[in-house]
Amino acid sequence: MLVLLFLVLLCACLWIAAAWLGKKEFQAPRGFAVAGKLLLIALIGFMLADYLLSPQEEKNPVQMVCFPVIALALSALLLCSGRIRDKYKKIPNLTGLLAAATPVCTFFVIEFVSNKSLWKMGERLMLKNVIYLAVLFLLVFCALPWKRFAIGLFWGVGFLFGALNHYLKLFRGNPLMPTDLLSAGTAFQVAGDYKFSVTAELLVGALACLGCVTLLCIFPRAQKVEGKKLRTRAIVNVGLACCCMAYVLFTNVGTAYNVRTRLWNVQKAYNRYGATLSFANLTQRLRVAAPEGYDRESTDELLDSYLPAEDDGGAVRPTVIAVMIEAFSDLRALGDFEVPEEYLGNWYARTDYVYRGGCYVSVFGGNTANSEFEFLTGNSLGALPSSNVLPYQGYSMKNVGNLASILAEDGYLRTAFHPEKKGNWNRQRVYENFGFERFLGKNDVENPSYIRNHISDASDFEKLIELYEENRGQQQFLFNVTMQNHSAYEVEDMQGQQLIRMKEGWENYTDVATYLTLMRESDKAVEQLISYFETVEEPVILCIFGDHQPALDEGWTASVLGDTDENLSLQDMQKKYVTPYLIWANYDTGVEQQDMDLSANYLGALLLETAGLPGSAYTNFLLDMRQYVPAINGFGYMTTDGVWHGMDEETEVSEWIDKYRKVEYNAMFDFGRDMAHYQ
Repeated sequence: MLVLLFLVLLCACLWIAAAWLGKKEFQAPRGFAVAGKLLLIALIGFMLADYLLSPQEEKNPVQMVCFPVIALALSALLLCSGRIRDKYKKIPNLTGLLAAATPVCTFFVIEFVSNKSLWKMGERLMLKNVIYLAVLFLLVFCALPWKRFAIGLFWGVGFLFGALNHYLKLFRGNPLMPTDLLSAGTAFQVAGDYKFSVTAELLVGALACLGCVTLLCIFPRAQKVEGKKLRTRAIVNVGLACCCMAYVLFTNVGTAYNVRTRLWNVQKAYNRYGATLSFANLTQRLRVAAPEGYDRESTDELLDSYLPAEDDGGAVRPTVIAVMIEAFSDLRALGDFEVPEEYLGNWYARTDYVYRGGCYVSVFGGNTANSEFEFLTGNSLGALPSSNVLPYQGYSMKNVGNLASILAEDGYLRTAFHPEKKGNWNRQRVYENFGFERFLGKNDVENPSYIRNHISDASDFEKLIELYEENRGQQQFLFNVTMQNHSAYEVEDMQGQQLIRMKEGWENYTDVATYLTLMRESDKAVEQLISYFETVEEPVILCIFGDHQPALDEGWTASVLGDTDENLSLQDMQKKYVTPYLIWANYDTGVEQQDMDLSANYLGALLLETAGLPGSAYTNFLLDMRQYVPAINGFGYMTTDGVWHGMDEETEVSEWIDKYRKVEYNAMFDFGRDMAHYQ
């Protein structure tokens, strides 16, 4: 209701402003209109030049001729639109017809730009998307007094939506999702690492938008309406806009349009059901609601049974160091393949670890902060109301239990370090809420070495050792997120590096060779880090893991997995969501060495247990749950037989999933929770 009230006020203000400007005979300076046209033409020209000059394979000769001709013709018409409109007085005003066609045209612009399976969608699903787009367009069209602007805006946003879907799928393996809008600042900061090449589909969409704007500029202006007619029109438009907003807010897209979005294969849902309906469905799933049957009292009783015994303070208090390495993974998790040179030789040569294995995460190709959220808090995206979230930016992190706050009560100094801008992913505020005393970024590293344009893992670990030495002999918790291996994996950026050799037939997969070379460098840096702490007399325990796998050439990934993403089962898709982890100590922890797979939400609790440090009721609950549910992430959970199941699938451990959902809701969203359970 508050949203509807806000919309009424906003629409009313816009219509009042339009009426006032009309009375004042306000006109935008002609220079602004010309500048806008020139900017649009320049953008189209840049895209056209990129398409024509870039070394893309199998370019269509017809397109090579038609695209420049169409672009030049539309540009000339746009620049001369005012003269054409003034000279030819009998040009019919077809703005209404263009408005009626906008939902249909926008649908095809969005899908043609980003969906290679468009023509497999079927007429009924196409119609459903057009209907939903029509409601959205009617909302915008009625809310804004300036009808031409509303039409052009809708076309432009549609094209931008399709383009973002295209590039995000290319760079990270998934299209645009609602929570990506929260991380726009971080995305802009790393955008320079990627190569944005223009495809024929993108150019068609851009030319369609240019054609729309050209027609809007040529069509004669509507007659000015004043007085009672204007007030009546404003009331009707505001009312229609509110009705459309009510439909958008209160209609369940999943039920009304029969949309099923599997978060472990979002791209498949976008291709099958349409990007518009899928995006709307994901947006609605962000709403936070208590799990069915949740009540605080029963959750408190459950956690009371896991309260830790009082600590006598006699155990060893080691320095705890956790390192999450950017995009650190072993691609052989996807399937066996040959590489002439080993790239993780040191990692697997280590025989003095305490735990080692695969760590299942909830992200692929990006959204690093979600993995550190799971590790630090013990919460999983799979148990949230929707796994389509960025908790660091979408939810409050105040009073959320985590490793830093637990260790703070044991007298530990807490330092976080990430060799990049500290504002990325809202880390600066989150770390403060978590209880870290210091947070260091890239400007705190003196004279680092770089691999590509990122601080190398070797320099990162040198700084980590320096931080340890500053307070050596005291109880410390150091949490480090590296940056060296961030995408994109352009071979041109690897000057000075001897690339991993690929087997015969795979020479063109230069992004894979680049990535494996980066893994080799990380492997060397990790070995140097562990070797240093082997020489330290004070007890130190290290936990090292990767945040996600990289998004690499789809053809290569499909050849190793044996099929494309769209055809993979949940069991096979999970191969893309596992990274290596290692827990190592320079002293005898008393824990028997074990190779074990788990998920990121358990790793922090396991680290505390291995270090012999007191955890919380929540971490004890997690350690107990892991015996029955060895791994859980944003898409499902694994039973002890190694089989993955969807989150809502009934199995012999469904009771544990239900408990976990309730406990995690308590841990994050019940502001009356008993904090003693998380300390």
